[in-house]
Amino acid sequence: MKRVIDMRSDGLYIIVVLLAFMSSTCLLAQNHPVNENPDWGGRNKSTTLAIQTNLLMDAALVPNVGVGVSVGNGWTLGGSWSYAWWKNNPKHLYWRIYGGELNCRKYFGRLSEESAFAGHHLGVYGQTYTYDFETGKKGELSDLTYGGGAEYGYTAILSKKLHLDFSLGLGFLTGEYKVYEPVDGCYVWKETLQRYYIGPTKAEISLIWLITGRKGGAR
Repeated sequence: MKRVIDMRSDGLYIIVVLLAFMSSTCLLAQNHPVNENPDWGGRNKSTTLAIQTNLLMDAALVPNVGVGVSVGNGWTLGGSWSYAWWKNNPKHLYWRIYGGELNCRKYFGRLSEESAFAGHHLGVYGQTYTYDFETGKKGELSDLTYGGGAEYGYTAILSKKLHLDFSLGLGFLTGEYKVYEPVDGCYVWKETLQRYYIGPTKAEISLIWLITGRKGGAR
């Protein structure tokens, strides 16, 4: 039995539009004048590079790493990658997922004037993943699941180099996936379905490390 809702072309179109918006908006942001601010990592800084990890995914045994760069006036571009490939064949347990995300954020508020990657932020993101999940009975496997959405978050300053980000994103996920069951030592395919989900698609509690930057503005 196969039930397919043809959402792939629509989903890819939305991803392309999101990524085009992210790139054009952040590039345009560099042309806007900014206020002078002598604090390290503030808005006047030409670039700040950051490395981060989502602690929620780490707790779920999905190692991940992200990289972000400020492009001026509170705008940032970022990307992340996650990879987990755990299995226990005798118990038919599979916890496999890998994929990534691209995002564009606009930071605002008092903290955003003090440091890059700080304060309230709004953004858009695109995601793509491959996964294989099974918990002893029925399993699901997808070669490609993708989506995108909009996010809001707040990043607190822990120290000059360390920040802690809280973010939640709402959007969509779609992609074809196979349903299978273990039978007599083999994995039997049951059906192929198409997922189309709208709702929360992103949650982060991320530790951010600012690793580069230089002061700007006249003294």
